[in-house]
This record gives sequence, structure tokens and C-alpha cells, in this order.
Amino acid sequence: MLVPGLEGIVALRSAWDTVCALSETGTLTCWGDGSQGQLGNDRSGDEYSEESPVAVVGLDEVVDFSHSGAACAVRSNGSVWCWGGNDSGQLGFTSEACGPYAVQLDSIIYVERDCEERPRQVPGIESALQVGVGTVHQCALLADESVVCWGSDDTFGELGRGQTYSATPDVPAPVIGLGGVRKVAVGHYFTCALTNAGEVSCWGDNGQGGLGRGISSLDLYHDPTPGPVVGLGKVTDLAVHYATACAVTEIGEVYCWGQTEFLLEYPDKPDQTSSVETAPVLIRYVSDAVQVSTQGYVTCAVQTTNALVCWGMNSSGATGNGRIEGYWDFSGEPVVWDP
Repeated sequence: MLVPGLEGIVALRSAWDTVCALSETGTLTCWGDGSQGQLGNDRSGDEYSEESPVAVVGLDEVVDFSHSGAACAVRSNGSVWCWGGNDSGQLGFTSEACGPYAVQLDSIIYVERDCEERPRQVPGIESALQVGVGTVHQCALLADESVVCWGSDDTFGELGRGQTYSATPDVPAPVIGLGGVRKVAVGHYFTCALTNAGEVSCWGDNGQGGLGRGISSLDLYHDPTPGPVVGLGKVTDLAVHYATACAVTEIGEVYCWGQTEFLLEYPDKPDQTSSVETAPVLIRYVSDAVQVSTQGYVTCAVQTTNALVCWGMNSSGATGNGRIEGYWDFSGEPVVWDP
């Protein structure tokens, strides 16, 4: 089924219960959950959502965007603009309170949370090319192939500053020891970067194996300095969501690591006692891949033929191939298009 009111779309991204689309004219539209202002349309509030796309206000000439509860976009002049949930100051500026929101404790109480209902510029960034949004922090790739990050408190070193609990975490600052970057991908308290040489480095929290170094959280709980992911050849694409990371190699293979509970059939799990993989695992359900995207519970890859293959949890038909025969789908059958 086609989403109404969309034309000339060049990029589409979803996170949690919100979806946004970028048009060829450089404008953004979003739909779904907007309770914390993440639709960017001057609205927020308890249980607020939109079933059809609405325009993100006051923003044009967008060249890249990302969202995960909050949202950020890069404009053609290299500036970064963010909106949505900002209860920890993770957007890089302070915001007014939104709400009230109902919370069920012993009884229903009403609370307010800081949020930004429309895009607002992040100070101090003038040459961004790409942006990644995580749960509590954001990162941007700059024109000089360096990366800057900012966020709420740098609890696990997810900002890559060589330390935890930075003095000014909400101010964008360079990731140390990292250069020649072509893509940055942000998760929950950890971050990964893909270099022009095809290498992947990650930093921050390793509680669920997100650093991909083959070391459990018992031996490496976190690392505020970028370090290489093990067991990958030359990588051409990278995706991160919450506690899951996936990469495509130059020969079209897909590897995933971190929280892989929903992405690996039981016999394919190297560690069958855990839902976490501390090192990349080859995904045998897809080949000839050129691009990957993950939501943790389901992952999709575009193949050289432009076919789209998805695998993982399929209780609601998320793999899109017409099969709803069980809770999981590792068939490797391509998505069925039915406009």
C-alpha cells in the first residue's frame, strides 16, 4: 500500500514508531508517533500521532537526516538542526517543557519532559555532511572526514573523547583518534564509524557487544576511544540501531553483532547461550548485498539486483515477503512489492 501524499522521495528512514521521508526538493515529511515533538510540526503531547505524512516546519535544503526518538537533519550549508525528545539535553541545547504526559505508577501522575517541537540549529557545526541520532547522543560527519559527537552525559564514553562523563557533553566535540571517515552510525550509548579504507571502529558501551571486538562486557564494559571491529573484510556499508550493528562487505556479505536475538536462527548462533554476539556473525540468509538497514528485531539488505531481503521477527509481517507462517522468518525471500 502506497503512503499518500509523497512524491519524489529519495530517502526513507524509520525508528521506533516514527517514519520520515526526504524529498528530492530537500524537504522532510514525517508520520507516526509525535508525542515528544519528533514529527517537527510544532506539536507534541500525550499519545499525539499522525497517520499521514506532515511537513517538518522551517526546514529546507536537507541533504541527510536521522532519528531515534529525537531527530536531526543536515542542510546543504553544513549546519545541523535537531528536534524531538530533549529531556537530557541530548540535542545540544536546552528546550522548553512539553506535556504533561500521563505515567502509571501507584496511580496516574502527570509529568513534563523537555522537547523541541520544530527544528533548531545545533551550535558549533558548520561543515556537516551526515548525521546519526542515538538514544541519548548524536554524531555528525564533517567535510574534513572527522566526526563530532554530543549528548546527555557521556556515561560510557559514547562521545569518543577518551573519557566518561565529559565536562560539556552537550557541546559538539571531535572524536579522538579517528579520521578518514565516510559514515557514522549511532546506537544506544555506543557509536561506530566506517572509514574510506573500509574499516569499522566502535566506541562507548559494550554491555551488549556493540563494540564488536570479540570481548564480553565482563572483560570490557566500555571504551571511550575508537577501536576496530574484528573479523570483517573491507566494508562498504554500515548500520546501527539501539544495541545492534550490521555491515556489508565488498563481496556482498552481511555481518551483524551486538544484540542479535531476533536476527539469527538458533542453529546459526555461535553462542547459543546468549542473545548477544560480541563479534560479527555472517548472515547466511542474504547474499550480493550492497546496503543494509536494521531495527534490531528485523534487518533488511538491498541486493545488487535491487531486490530487498529482510529477516528476523515476523509476527506482524515485518519481513514483507508475504510469509506470516511463524514468529520468525529466515527464508531469505525478497520483499513483495504490491503498489
